[in-house]
Amino acid sequence: MLNYIDIPAASGPFVSDKVMIIMHGRGDVKESFIPFCRELNMTGMSYRLLDAPEAYSFGYSWYPLPPEAPFKAISTSIDLILEQIKSLNVKSENIFLCGFSQGGALALEVAMQTKLKFAGVVALSPRIFLRKEILDQTYESIDAYIAHGLHDEMIPFEETFKGINELKKCQMKLKFSQFEMGHEIDILEIMELRDWLNERI
Repeated sequence: MLNYIDIPAASGPFVSDKVMIIMHGRGDVKESFIPFCRELNMTGMSYRLLDAPEAYSFGYSWYPLPPEAPFKAISTSIDLILEQIKSLNVKSENIFLCGFSQGGALALEVAMQTKLKFAGVVALSPRIFLRKEILDQTYESIDAYIAHGLHDEMIPFEETFKGINELKKCQMKLKFSQFEMGHEIDILEIMELRDWLNERI
């Protein structure tokens, strides 16, 4: 079972049964995304922040770096995330999957590989793993928000942009935005994401 933190929904006039599962990037920890939840400021949304399974540097990792192939570790991580989804006792239609960098890749992989219907998928500065078994499918049931920095020094913008075009060909419903930033999360990105989420609460 992955380590996690639950953040209950903020009190307010609006009540929602939506939950967001948040997955950090390589070498990070779940606690880093507590401020992100505060900045989103989604009344009625509760959160579950996860630690990845493998120790890495000062934090954790969802899958290894090249030249090691990532897919065995991705499969293991997907199984662990599905355990978390089951333990929430919430319908998948009421769950948003959200991740940054490696976590964003996992959010997309969970949605594409399981074919569960989620409230939405959020991938911030993700690496998109294009391969035949993924591109041979259609994903019309996936509603995704994907954003990337034009100056990303870790995952080139052009690489993710190519992945976006391929996912669109696979009928994924997605909103893609680019920002004047590096490998990070920008406040303008959070504001746009908040609007996107509000349309789906």
